[in-house]
Amino acid sequence: MEKIVILENVFKYIKNKRILEDISFFVKKGEIFGILGPDGSGKTTILKIISNLLKPDKGKVEVYGKISFIPSYFNLYPDLKVYENLEFIREIYEIDKNTFLKNKEELLKITKLKEFEKNIAGNLSGGMKKKLLLISGILPSPDIIILDEITTGLDPVSRKEIWEFLMNYKKQKTIIFSTPYFKEGEKAERIIYLKEGKIEYYGSPEEIIEERKTNSLEKAFLKYDRS
Repeated sequence: MEKIVILENVFKYIKNKRILEDISFFVKKGEIFGILGPDGSGKTTILKIISNLLKPDKGKVEVYGKISFIPSYFNLYPDLKVYENLEFIREIYEIDKNTFLKNKEELLKITKLKEFEKNIAGNLSGGMKKKLLLISGILPSPDIIILDEITTGLDPVSRKEIWEFLMNYKKQKTIIFSTPYFKEGEKAERIIYLKEGKIEYYGSPEEIIEERKTNSLEKAFLKYDRS
């Protein structure tokens, strides 16, 4: 399968502190790829490097396709209504109006935000704000959707809804996500697990679960850390 993102021997330092050390992995086109690890392990830094929001200090980064980076925080206009925020996305990305209207209606319906289209974005619940971020990131038709801890801070129901949407909407998109939750890591086809800026594991969730003879990724890594 075609490689769409490649990192080779990537290092990153911030204020002389090592954030990433010798990071190498690739992501296949059409794959769901997870970047797991505790807070401060370097997950967001890797996503920003892939998105060209940060430059590595050493190493090689290759990305083949249009990227949409969706952050963990709400970065749309809270004082605008839902549809006004989406119209702003259409304008800045110069999306064809007919294509925009068709896709917007589909996405609002799938995410159950249609009835909230005229609501002020800042008044939405946390889960609804994350869904609005997803819609705004998907409307420009990226090849690669990058999600930085998109479900962090959400209740279990909202988290489930976000993942149902992503799995149903995947189509031919490549999805790269970061998460501190092992359960979410099981949704990926392949993962890396970061610890203090280094890759501790690189492979599929199924492989390490089978290798460690457990029934979950979390239990597998508990055994992994002890070995």
